[in-house]
Amino acid sequence: MASFDELFALAEDSEDKGALYDALECWRRVVTLRPDPAAYCRLAQVAMDLDLKEEAENALNAALELDNEIASAYTGLASLKMQSKDPKLAVDLLLKALEFEKCPSTYTLLGSALMDLGEDGQAAESYTKALALDPEYEEAYYNLGVVYRTSDPVKAEALFRKALELDAEYASAHRELGFLLLKTKDIENAEYQLRRAKELEPENMWGRIYLGNLLWQRGDFTKAREEFVAAVLLAPNLGQPRFFLANLVEAQGELDEAEKLYKEALQLDPADAETLAKLAGVFVAKGDTSSAKMYASRSLKIDPQNRTAKRVIEQAC
Repeated sequence: MASFDELFALAEDSEDKGALYDALECWRRVVTLRPDPAAYCRLAQVAMDLDLKEEAENALNAALELDNEIASAYTGLASLKMQSKDPKLAVDLLLKALEFEKCPSTYTLLGSALMDLGEDGQAAESYTKALALDPEYEEAYYNLGVVYRTSDPVKAEALFRKALELDAEYASAHRELGFLLLKTKDIENAEYQLRRAKELEPENMWGRIYLGNLLWQRGDFTKAREEFVAAVLLAPNLGQPRFFLANLVEAQGELDEAEKLYKEALQLDPADAETLAKLAGVFVAKGDTSSAKMYASRSLKIDPQNRTAKRVIEQAC
């Protein structure tokens, strides 16, 4: 029978070779032979890589039962809570991790959890602390740029460019920089950034939507439509891609197709006020004022300040 040290080495070797299921089985045997907090953490990491969330969580909790000062175990649990849409618990776990180890990646994950809670100011502080520990941490620059994307686009642009200076193949930074440049009508440079993002990460839904919007602004409706359709195929369970495709076909006068797409988007996200308002607008264009008022009213119940819905109500009266 293999010893603890032999199994530990075999598990590490399997990981190095990318044989994750072999590594998982080895780590299971390691912790059965001797409950060890480091081994439990390694087991959890492999389980997370294989999307075995329950086993990963059990392993991390087992590690903390043996040693409740393992920062990486709290961070791992926080990552799982982020995936399960529980950012509040993730924040608590990350703050606990930081009691034992100040780590740039932990501060960055904390910032993401705080952003999910709408605490952008605290998130910015957390990203800034990450950069104080590691001034060349591109992920923190990128995430800080996301914080300022709306409130201070000039600052956000500089942060995205800094992230790309540190990692020229950072697809998300290319994408968000392209989005900012598109908003300032710098079409040529925006297109470069968005096409570079597409090369690096062709299956990113928002990258395809941003590029579709750029092509639409440039008047290339066929290519724009292709990007929006690709986004729909990449995210069939989300309403946003259908919303943007519906916008385009509505602008081209395809009202029946636009109605169909807006309704599909609402099936996926029934509480989206703008989609309700846009669908109401389609009904105005089709002369169905009764349906227009109904959808516009539903939109205004969700967002009383929705300008599209208010305009539709005026047009339908």
